[in-house]
Amino acid sequence: MAAAEHQRNTHNCENGWNDCDRSKLTPLEAGQTVAAEHQRNISECKNGQETCDYSKLTPAEAKMLADAEQQRNYRACRNGYGYCDRSHLTPTEASAIQAQTTAVSR
Repeated sequence: MAAAEHQRNTHNCENGWNDCDRSKLTPLEAGQTVAAEHQRNISECKNGQETCDYSKLTPAEAKMLADAEQQRNYRACRNGYGYCDRSHLTPTEASAIQAQTTAVSR
């Protein structure tokens, strides 16, 4: 029974569920829980969720996510769907969209 409870606790901790007692984790399980939390945070940031904590990202992860958001925004502006914030376009992106708009209206 104790083994099953330990496994359930470990599973709860790794999944970020409330019913988690970190004091009962082995050092390896604690490390795996921290890694799982970090991956969840990255996913939450990628998906634009409010639970994202940018302060927990490494500089490389923050840059990767910023680059992905820049590309998502550019595609939204270029294709005319989704949330587009033209103020975040680079001058090159804005020019390309302007040229595309001009070509379509001819």
